[in-house]
Amino acid sequence: MKKNLLVLGLLFSRFLSFGQWSNDAGVNTPIVVKDDNQIVYNAISDGAGGLILAWGDDTGSDGQAVFRNTLVLQKLSATGVKLWGEEGKRVSESLNNTVYGFMVPDGTGGCFVAWVESIGDDESTSDVYAQRLDANGNRLWGNNGVVVCNSPEEQYASTMVPDGAGGVVISWTDDRSEGDLTRHVFAQRINGDGAVQWAVNGVPVSDNEGDILGALVYPDGNGGFTVLWNEETVSGEVFGSRTYWQKLNPDGSRKSSATNTLIFDFAPSANFTDLAGAVPDGAGGFYVGSTTDDDVTAKLYLQHVLSNGTKTFNNTQLGIEVDPSIGRPSGIPGSGLDYQVNMESDNAGGVVMAWTGVRSGQGGYFAQRFNASGTKLWGTNGVTVVPEFIQFLGAMGLVRNQGGDFVFLVAKGSGFANTLLYTQKISAAGAVQYAPGGNIVSSVQSPKFGFMVPFGDNVAVVWSDLRSFENYDVYAQNVPLNGVLPVRFADFKVRYENQQSKLSWSTASELNNDRFEVERSNDGKLFSSIGSVKGAGTATQANHYTYSDLEIFSEIGYLYYRIKQVDFNGDFNYSEIQSVKVPLLQASDISYYPNPVTDKLMVSVKKPSDRVHYSLTDVSGRLVFKHSDKYTADPLEVNLTTVPSGVYILSVTSGNKVYNERIVKK
Repeated sequence: MKKNLLVLGLLFSRFLSFGQWSNDAGVNTPIVVKDDNQIVYNAISDGAGGLILAWGDDTGSDGQAVFRNTLVLQKLSATGVKLWGEEGKRVSESLNNTVYGFMVPDGTGGCFVAWVESIGDDESTSDVYAQRLDANGNRLWGNNGVVVCNSPEEQYASTMVPDGAGGVVISWTDDRSEGDLTRHVFAQRINGDGAVQWAVNGVPVSDNEGDILGALVYPDGNGGFTVLWNEETVSGEVFGSRTYWQKLNPDGSRKSSATNTLIFDFAPSANFTDLAGAVPDGAGGFYVGSTTDDDVTAKLYLQHVLSNGTKTFNNTQLGIEVDPSIGRPSGIPGSGLDYQVNMESDNAGGVVMAWTGVRSGQGGYFAQRFNASGTKLWGTNGVTVVPEFIQFLGAMGLVRNQGGDFVFLVAKGSGFANTLLYTQKISAAGAVQYAPGGNIVSSVQSPKFGFMVPFGDNVAVVWSDLRSFENYDVYAQNVPLNGVLPVRFADFKVRYENQQSKLSWSTASELNNDRFEVERSNDGKLFSSIGSVKGAGTATQANHYTYSDLEIFSEIGYLYYRIKQVDFNGDFNYSEIQSVKVPLLQASDISYYPNPVTDKLMVSVKKPSDRVHYSLTDVSGRLVFKHSDKYTADPLEVNLTTVPSGVYILSVTSGNKVYNERIVKK
């Protein structure tokens, strides 16, 4: 029995390695499913239609007494295929505990990544490191990356941004001066080759000694950088905060005053005031959201701070009052957070602000767009993103997609253990694009936390999911422009019977589905189209489909199939991949040479019938060559001189046998 279980496990592992985007909100796309916790940190577009994810893998503990966490990255193609192996790529060979994982694209299909690394068994000492991975996942800055800062005591990486010259700038908070409340902000610049550009262990940015909670660094639009941070202040048991910034030249020196610029000073008060978010305005300044909360009433404000520090919204001391009641209504169970605020640049000098709020005693998720003058662009009261209470983790994301619309990620459910994920889209003009409650992304009731990232023409939702109720795993879901997973595959099966591969699949629902294209592969990686089945268009009821692939043989004893679902507008998605055991192809049946081929390919069939049919297609299924003739002992000469370099599928039919071979044209 143990042997059978092992075989099943190996087959399942092999199946997972050929993942595609799932169309089923009840399944989603597994990125990493293991016995230990996988906590997702970050995800970015690779700039070429794909996606790069970073997560912490605690299987690095290896049974040791001291906890070990490994930072792992994975790259997905536009169709959801894992490009950096089934397990992803570790950023370092270090045995220390590595956490976080701040990433930015490097402009060539790879990425820069920074992390914090605890030194040895001493959890009170940590350093900041960085690494660059190319488009294939290769480490470019050595096996362990480069040191950003390894000064004594603890460092806490905050943010990283491209420097506009092929490198990055990283900011962090630092305890190197020792003491409980003496944290400072530092920054470092690293070029594309991994060489630090500023002082060893970074340049000091903050002057005051305080309990700094984090620092944000942004390009200032003039070749330099702005660093923004928040310091907590305390008087007795009452809390307040101060917000500062400092501007740096390209060489790391300060642009103007030697002291930091105080932007906000929220004195300790029972009516606690705190930052809710900050977004650059594209001209060296910021939009800053703030909240006030006296445990009875919570309010939301927006301020515009210009590059010279001037505050332009003077409606109140904190700026524009966006909403006078952003707390949750009392008596609604399952919530651990009172309110959520998200902000995103509108890419036109303004900002979109979204928040959970209370109107007429009912909870909801609302949004408003402001221009640089503070004018409300989405009506007096904004738009209702979702007209219902947002549960527990609240609204987990707001991004601007490539089309200029704004996509919101919403968590709903009766409690954290029953979290469901939805998306909603608002046009640039403020029109709600999806159904009033949003479109479902994950219908699995389980603890989840994550975020969104725009990539290519779509948006991806990435999250850690406790659906096994044992350990967190990482899942992702591609959300098309219309927000609807176009076809929900209920099942897909393949069996070999009567010298045929018989495919059957069902859909629970369909939207604008033109057809299904059946694709076949010899290795599970390179697929070609072998036929099509008409779809049902738009349907809410279940539909069942079948297709038979006749007289199939394989060199390795297995063939792989997937279904490509194509919309009327040409958009497409893939089913999962299924394999089936088929008769082995005897090596003596067919010969072909040379492979790789430069100009002429010779093909011979040694077990002939009266007629032999030949075809050559590229990996997308496009026909390149076709020939049919009576059998002859002489090999067929296929002239490929004018055929572009690439991978092609040679198909030869002789009698009741079909042979498929992969040909490489140099």
